[in-house]
Amino acid sequence: MSPKNGNKLKLSAYLLGAWFLLATSLTSQTVQAPAANRLALEPTTFKPASGEPVAAELGTLIVPEKRQAPSERTIKLKLVRFRSTSQNPGPPIVYLAGGPGGSGIGAAKGPRFPLFMALREFGDVIALDQRGTGESEPKMRCTEWFMVPFDKPLDRAEAEGIFAAGMKTCFERLSREGIDATAYTTLESAHDIDDLRKALGAEKITLWGISYGTHLALATLREHGDHVDRAILAGVEPLGHTLKLPSDQEALLRSISELAKRDRAVAASVPDLTAAISRLTARLRKEPVTVTLAHPMTRQSITVQVGPLDLQYVLAGMLEGPATFAGMPDFVSRLEGGDWTALASQASLFRAGMLPSAMSVAMDCASGASTDHLARIQAEAKKTLLGDAINLPFPGICQGLGVPDLGDAYRKSFESKTPLLLISGTLDGRTPPRNAEGLMKGFTQAQHLVIEGAGHSDPLFLSSPQILEAMREFLRGKKIPATRIVLDPVRFLPPQKASKVD
Repeated sequence: MSPKNGNKLKLSAYLLGAWFLLATSLTSQTVQAPAANRLALEPTTFKPASGEPVAAELGTLIVPEKRQAPSERTIKLKLVRFRSTSQNPGPPIVYLAGGPGGSGIGAAKGPRFPLFMALREFGDVIALDQRGTGESEPKMRCTEWFMVPFDKPLDRAEAEGIFAAGMKTCFERLSREGIDATAYTTLESAHDIDDLRKALGAEKITLWGISYGTHLALATLREHGDHVDRAILAGVEPLGHTLKLPSDQEALLRSISELAKRDRAVAASVPDLTAAISRLTARLRKEPVTVTLAHPMTRQSITVQVGPLDLQYVLAGMLEGPATFAGMPDFVSRLEGGDWTALASQASLFRAGMLPSAMSVAMDCASGASTDHLARIQAEAKKTLLGDAINLPFPGICQGLGVPDLGDAYRKSFESKTPLLLISGTLDGRTPPRNAEGLMKGFTQAQHLVIEGAGHSDPLFLSSPQILEAMREFLRGKKIPATRIVLDPVRFLPPQKASKVD
């Protein structure tokens, strides 16, 4: 499974037995409405997680469920509009959350709330819950559970098959509830965004996206570029890069190893991180390890057997950025010392839990990958430390779901003169700077801001006040003041030895 906050699936997984909590089943029906493209707005008080509440408007946009197979079925998209503070506002700014599956309204309530407020200087700022996310309807939650065997090492083909079967059951249940899960594609969402533009009465809009939100923004540019004024894209995911390249993971892992060597406390215990990972992988390939885990409160126990793919998968999950890989040397040091508890504990989280959102899976399955891209992934996986663990359980999870592949024409690079501000972090294990650099070849009006030391997600917007200043200058139609921002060095957690306690 592709690890995310980063991880593409964002699974909530739990151990079995007393470790399971009761799952709440949410049943949603597809909305029926006499006509699509209707926008209703009503005053609301928006309450962020921190900060003062502000006046806003809560909106509901009715759009077709599936334009490729026209019917009377429609769905509801929810949004919050923050009115511009300018006397002469420019095009509305539409925020596109990542995931896929993230909530734009939820993002506005979190640490990025000050950015939403600041950008009102340039136009209305709209936090959109894309189809199948957040407060939009229908809900695309899978209430079905999955379980990958605990008593043997993780096997890719087996895990992909289990996820595919579970997702098929979820899709079939949604279909019985009147929901066509195959309608949840990035192409449909791109058309939703243009329908929103029309409903707002705007000639053009500005797109502001992060991670998967950049993928959706690029699809919107391809389909409706004449109506996009400009775009801010942080953590760029090109249309052909839904599945990640093992070589990018390898490059970041080696960069982390070099950074760790400069830390005396780390280097004393783990002189060469990549060499240690190679040794551990070989050890598990030769002989898997069995670990018994006990619940700290109920004392119920479960036995987990871990192998090389378990290690690769857990390490790939740590590569989102410094906040997640800071503990990697300590983790590896414990394993080399014979304490396998941490690996078994982390690996067990993938073995059982509730299936991911049907929206998230459908979106990624539809965006797919070209034959050449898949071949490159397979070739690179054979000669990289973490193989193709980053993408698990894709692409196998897509089998039997009936989600149409959008095709190579959709994934093909394209050219545009639309002004872009691309933001990348040098320690981003999900969307490396190379993605943005490749995109710039076809976008003649693109500017690239590289943040040295930033990982994925929030650091791409919040790690330095210079980022907001660059966004402001870009929205003013000017060159950004600097193309590189340097953050403080990574602070690793010093390796420690675990003690046995009651």
